[in-house]
Amino acid sequence: MNFHGTRWLAALVLVFATFGLQAAANAQSSYRLELTIARDGSLVARPVLEVEAGAEAEVRNDDPLKPDAGFKILVTATPLEFSSTGQESVKLKIDFSAQQGSKWVSRGQHVVTAVLGKPLSFGFPPTKDEPKGSKFELTVRPSNTSAEAATKR
Repeated sequence: MNFHGTRWLAALVLVFATFGLQAAANAQSSYRLELTIARDGSLVARPVLEVEAGAEAEVRNDDPLKPDAGFKILVTATPLEFSSTGQESVKLKIDFSAQQGSKWVSRGQHVVTAVLGKPLSFGFPPTKDEPKGSKFELTVRPSNTSAEAATKR
């Protein structure tokens, strides 16, 4: 038996196992998203979401007594293995809709790369279909829940 060939094969298996475990960890990641939502400059809500990697989370605020004040936010967080910044990053897909009467009007979609721990802000002005529409501002601060759990121990 060739001893050098066996060591090379063992090293190759170790490399694949390491990358496989990292990919499995990324696939099972969950993210904590701290949101700050303002309407016309006034704070409306500060929800905190925990979303599994690749899954969609929703924040909805609709009040039948105020049909033009509601909003709906759909967020998907997908892990990124490599980032140009060298910092752990996540791809966020954000879809923001506002309520106009009894229907939802899309205010915009953003797909961005977010560095964990760094806030991102977005503005969602009213569309021309919303004569009484409010301007919404959204700030998102993503973090990795497994990293936060490790630092709290």
